[in-house]
Amino acid sequence: MERNIEAKGKLAIMSCTHGNLPALKAVVDDISKRGIKMIVHLGDSVGYGPEPEEAVEFLNERQIRSIQGCWDKNIAAEESDCGCNFVNEEEAIRGRELFKWTLDRTSLSTKLYLGDLPTSIRLKAPCGNLLFVHGSPRSPNEYLSKDLDPVVLLERTHTANCDFLICGHTHIPFIHKVSGMVTVEEGHPFKDETRIAYAHIKPKFVLNVGSVGEPLHGPEATYIIMDLGTGRGEIIHIPYDVDDTIRRMKRADVPAYVIERFQNSEDITQKDRSCLC
Repeated sequence: MERNIEAKGKLAIMSCTHGNLPALKAVVDDISKRGIKMIVHLGDSVGYGPEPEEAVEFLNERQIRSIQGCWDKNIAAEESDCGCNFVNEEEAIRGRELFKWTLDRTSLSTKLYLGDLPTSIRLKAPCGNLLFVHGSPRSPNEYLSKDLDPVVLLERTHTANCDFLICGHTHIPFIHKVSGMVTVEEGHPFKDETRIAYAHIKPKFVLNVGSVGEPLHGPEATYIIMDLGTGRGEIIHIPYDVDDTIRRMKRADVPAYVIERFQNSEDITQKDRSCLC
């Protein structure tokens, strides 16, 4: 399910709140101070963090346009985990434990809300065609990482028919410009000769907004401001009260290893982040 909209001016994009209400409030407060009215949230409002219900309620009450992340999709469907590939069985057990922890603290109304979210948003703007996804155009579970082969990024944007691909899921922000040329050498079926064809692909942009609630590059939440006139994007780093989030985790009986990894900006459950080609 994809939704289509049109817009101009400035846009704020964030992702992966993961039930971290202090971080979410700090980011939205910063956006408000900058006078930006339009916000898109790229999914995973729940998972890991201590307040899944409150985070969804905050997004919903402020009418922040959201899409469905892998956590959102599987919580709504009451699956056993987020659909990720874990690096070993121990991490898979932890992943299922944390998923059930969130599932048990998510109301029916929230599950219905998460299940009704679109899987992507396509926006027509003066700068071009923007596609908002959680992971990639192929799957909410696919990681488009900062160090991914640029040919893959080019393929994902080209086949998705967009000028700007905006994603999250990796919890590490980046902005990449990719372009290139494809050379095809066609052999003749009966003659010893070939024909070479060239296809120039115009520049594409991939913007990963990082994470509000579980950043992996350091303790600060991140989001991106985008000028829909020029297409220029800027990664914004927002400090917030991390100690407040940890206190809320302890009050909510979040497992101790979650708190430890969160404090160290580590992946709370270790997953296979290879690209799903």
